[in-house]
Formats: sequence, structure tokens, C-alpha cells
Amino acid sequence: MLMYRPCRETYEESLKDVAMFESVETMFYQIYEGDEFSVREVISKSILSLGDPIGDDDQIGWKDVKPVFLNLPGEEQKCIGYCTMEVDREFILRELAKTECWRITDMDIIRGIKKV
Repeated sequence: MLMYRPCRETYEESLKDVAMFESVETMFYQIYEGDEFSVREVISKSILSLGDPIGDDDQIGWKDVKPVFLNLPGEEQKCIGYCTMEVDREFILRELAKTECWRITDMDIIRGIKKV
């Protein structure tokens, strides 16, 4: 499981758009869906890329958080969000039970809990 949150004006706003994905490729496709490049081009041309881990985000139970960068030709690299492949499972399940802010795009079931 991979979790992603986009950059927004505030940290709280970014948490409203947290999404879960099965793979980095699926995440890249969803982030870049509908734009001028195909998912193959996005990956092969490194239009989207992951940075090195920047640490943990204990507020939301994320471990080894990595920035997600947009790398358009002729433009400076821009951080557009953050992701993790390591989450505190119990923390996430508690958050899913409390709020409707979490959106599941690629997976409807997380360890037996269905989120609609």
C-alpha cells in the first residue's frame, strides 16, 4: 500500500486529499491523468519522480516520507506532494473510522475494512 497527499496551502487541507494506491506507477498515473503525456511517458521521461526519504510524519503515522516531484521539460523541478509506503496500520484504521476526509482511489478494501 502506498499513500499520497498533495501539497496544499495548509497541512490540514492536504490531508483532505490523501489517496491510497497499489503502486508508484498507479499513483503517477492518477496524479497526471488527463494531461498531455501518457503514463508510459510520465514514467519513462521521469515527469514525476520520488525524492529521497525526508523522515517520518508522526502526526499521520507515515514512515520514511518521500517528496513527489513534477519534472516538466524546461521547467524547474517542483514538489507537488508527499508519499509513503510504510504506514502505522493501526493509526490509519483509526483515522479511516473517524473521518470522511480520506479518499481511496485504487483500493476499496484495506485489511478487511471497506471504505465507500
